[in-house]
Amino acid sequence: MNFWQIGMFFVLFGSIFTVGSLVYAFIFDRGASQLNRSVYLGETLLLGSTVLYGVFLFWSMCGLYNQYFLWGTVLGGYAGLIFGGARRGIGSFFRAGFSRHIGFYIFAALFGFFVFRNCFFLIDVDSHATYLLAQKLWLQFHTSIIRSNAIDARIYIPQFDNIFYSLSIPIFPTETFFPQLINIFFRGIAVLLVYGYVTYRFNAWYGVAASMFLLFNLHFYISGANQWVLMNGAIVALVFAACYNFYESRRNFTFDRFLLGLIFLSQLPSNKYQSFYFFFFLLALGLFIQPVLKEQILAICQQRKKLSLALLFISIAALHYVKNWITTGLPCFPVLGGTFHIFGRDPEFDMVFQQYGRGVTWMEFVKNFSFFYLWHGMQPAYRFLLFFLSLPLIVVIAGRVKFNLDKIYELCYWLSASALVTFGICLATHQDPRYYVYAIGVMTFTTIFAFDYVLREFFCLRNRFVFFRYAIILWVACQGWRIFLAEGSDFKLPLIKWNIGVLTNKIHTMDVIDYYFSKTRLYLMAAEKYPEVYAKSAWNYDQGASFSFFIVPVRPAISLWWTSMVRWKSYEKAELVEKDLRDNGIEFVLKPNDSGLNFQPVNEFAQDAIKINRFPSKTQFDYGFPPELTTVNYKR
Repeated sequence: MNFWQIGMFFVLFGSIFTVGSLVYAFIFDRGASQLNRSVYLGETLLLGSTVLYGVFLFWSMCGLYNQYFLWGTVLGGYAGLIFGGARRGIGSFFRAGFSRHIGFYIFAALFGFFVFRNCFFLIDVDSHATYLLAQKLWLQFHTSIIRSNAIDARIYIPQFDNIFYSLSIPIFPTETFFPQLINIFFRGIAVLLVYGYVTYRFNAWYGVAASMFLLFNLHFYISGANQWVLMNGAIVALVFAACYNFYESRRNFTFDRFLLGLIFLSQLPSNKYQSFYFFFFLLALGLFIQPVLKEQILAICQQRKKLSLALLFISIAALHYVKNWITTGLPCFPVLGGTFHIFGRDPEFDMVFQQYGRGVTWMEFVKNFSFFYLWHGMQPAYRFLLFFLSLPLIVVIAGRVKFNLDKIYELCYWLSASALVTFGICLATHQDPRYYVYAIGVMTFTTIFAFDYVLREFFCLRNRFVFFRYAIILWVACQGWRIFLAEGSDFKLPLIKWNIGVLTNKIHTMDVIDYYFSKTRLYLMAAEKYPEVYAKSAWNYDQGASFSFFIVPVRPAISLWWTSMVRWKSYEKAELVEKDLRDNGIEFVLKPNDSGLNFQPVNEFAQDAIKINRFPSKTQFDYGFPPELTTVNYKR
């Protein structure tokens, strides 16, 4: 079973690589393409996955979302081999041979162990409880145009890096190994891009240090294969790829790199709503640094092929919002859903949730600037903060020693990009360290670049001290190495012997389900033993993640924050809660306990529901932040 899922993944990988190589050949039609093989592989995989994502989403809007069209699309991607440009790109990639630098082999070993430790099952919790369920529902209804107030509203949020889960669900309905391989895939792209670009700009030793900054971060390293840590690797890759392509277009006056930066940046809004602000910040920064911006834009518009590519990727980015508009009448749903009374949502609910899941103000961000970078444990963030605060001193000393305007300009660019991504995240949403890791790619390059600049220019550690310089940067980067050996803990990291069991096809999802979700089997038993009663029941999302929403049979859901089957105002009176449930055909609420599964009558549930606090005094996540960042002050 696991072997089949690995095989399916490699079929998908080959299709994505082929499509990406074809798109790459269209962009770089005059031979100026690869910075190095690692960057080429990362960029082609990002481009190819974006195209396939767009086709998948289009099928979902047409009511054709099933395994035949999805796998037909994957296999159809190999048709790109018909075109000479794709064949040349793939051929040159494989003909290049391996580097003989020892740093490359150290990186390969680190990357290989990263993949090995993540070869487990995607744990159905938090965000992925929505993403897995969404793909299950899309396949069940053959469409993403699903209208219901009893389905988690988060199925209407972007599904960019999760839509590929759908390839395995019809074939292995209860297995989550393939989805975890997709999770590894996008984080792997980010690692390839960071290692490749740092190696291109400096050398392989710096590339190893850069990869350590990513791989030795808990949120990035063990995402998905655990109980609590989840990471959207596609955003990390897209943010970093957009930033370095914008600078490469300035550095080498290449219009093609400018187009590639725009393509990667355009996919952020269709990947995560939380990217809304830093998408515009990075766009403004990327346009600002171009020395011949008007000529670059005209060069794209005047070439039919380049303009067509730009419009294609903009259209792909817009598909998610078109889908939501068709489904709900609001492109950004569930954002502002209450304002427009969609699915019975309430304007007061929007007001409360905006406070409960709020971001920060400009002044709060400035006041707590250092705290955001010191608190969440991301290694390059500490160093970024040091260089950011020291920038005036760096500029002054640089002027006295040897002022290199281009180097200072680039340092300021990367410092600005790193700060703007974090600022945009903090403006948009509640404080959660997973979101800060979206900036780990740009912060890593910023840190490497700043260290190199200071060691070279201020301390004059140039050619004679090159190995000493490498040693300093490698020592700084390797501080979190212990994460590679971590097992168990509060995060429930898989044991190494479990990874071996997965790769030898001895362990499957249901073998570990009781370790992560003790109540899942109770739900499965109840659905089988009491089908008539179960058919009149609903899930209660607010009782905690004691079961896998993906594995148990689909039922309507009740949640204060994520569904509106029980309307916001109904929580004021028990009889209103009961009426809402009965109007939706619900007679029982599923309630697991230590001895089994209890079918709680809706009148009893209603008495519990009205005790829920609809106006919490603390924000959704409180990780020990200063009170001003977590205290809710409602403005009605």
